[in-house]
Parts: sequence; C-alpha cells; structure tokens
Amino acid sequence: MKILIRRANTNFYMNSGDWIEDTNQAHEFKAENDAIAFVAHNRLKNVEIVYSFSDPKFDVLIAKFCPTLWLKRLFRRDWVSYELWLSTHAEEAGGAHRD
Repeated sequence: MKILIRRANTNFYMNSGDWIEDTNQAHEFKAENDAIAFVAHNRLKNVEIVYSFSDPKFDVLIAKFCPTLWLKRLFRRDWVSYELWLSTHAEEAGGAHRD
C-alpha cells in the first residue's frame, strides 16, 4: 500500500513537481500525517489523499478536504500551536510543491 496525493479533477498523482498518471512513479508518503502536512504547507487545493494498492480496484480515498480548514478546526484558534505543527510536519514531509 502507498499513501499518495491525487489531484481530484484529473486523477493524476503528485511527483517531484509534476502531476502524473502512473502510481508507480508518484511520490509516496510514509504516513497519512506527512501527506496532510505536505498539502497544508504547500497550500495545495483540489487534492485527495489516497491509499493506493497494486490493484486499483482496492484503492481507498481517505479524504477530499481543505487542509487549512481541517488544521484550523483541529487547533481551534490556537494559532501558535497550528503554526508550530505545520512547520514541524511540513519539514518532515519535505519539499515545496504548489498548484
């Protein structure tokens, strides 16, 4: 199983700065939190986090979401904790890919 970021309107997967069809070449995240942090840090929009399996019929869409809103709700106006969490996890997720 792989944890991938997929663009919702094209079903292409994120790879080093590009969006591609092939899940074998897509950037794989170690954990769901890493993918969420990457999306939030890079302010990606219209994306989904997907558990991808070798047989696509078993793929699981984790969520279509706006990560910034999700994180803000999680920290409920505690902006210091929000910014700290975002900076810490974004560094772990690595890289800067924007829409």
